[in-house]
Amino acid sequence: TGVNLNNFMGVNLLGISIYLISSIPSGLFLMCENLQIIQFNSNTRYISSHAFCGCKKLFQFSNMELPDKLETIAANAFNGIAAKLITLPDSLKYIGESAFSGTKIRNIIIPKGVLAIADGAFSDCKELESVTIQGYETVIDNDVFRNCPQLKTVTIPDKYRFSSRCVDNLKNKIPQGVELKFSL
Repeated sequence: TGVNLNNFMGVNLLGISIYLISSIPSGLFLMCENLQIIQFNSNTRYISSHAFCGCKKLFQFSNMELPDKLETIAANAFNGIAAKLITLPDSLKYIGESAFSGTKIRNIIIPKGVLAIADGAFSDCKELESVTIQGYETVIDNDVFRNCPQLKTVTIPDKYRFSSRCVDNLKNKIPQGVELKFSL
């Protein structure tokens, strides 16, 4: 049987295990404000827009480890969750618009395989201090780190240096005062 859009919207859940689905539907757990923990199916490849948006207590006491085969996190998928530590899988290719906006994360490592980070993906993360982008071909949209007052450094691969156009473009996309570092 299929799961209808917004099946659990606003339901008072504390935890859930997700099995047998490779795609989490849009808005499935939207505004489940007491949801604290999710056990993902290891085969989950796609998390649709607003799937966990507004789940204010989600992962407030634990590390959020996303499934090993996850490829896409759509717009607003985790907007406003409580997670402070998020582990993104190497399989990830795309982070959607405002996907992690308003979360409590402090540091984030964007894996090498991520091809694009959409507008505002990490905006309004008031506690975000550092970002490491491991891929040298990652396309970064505008305002990805908008309104992140604690952000001090964005570290990118040294290979970015070979294209001054890429570096200048990236400098225009990170907030003023944030140090751009290069790693080997």
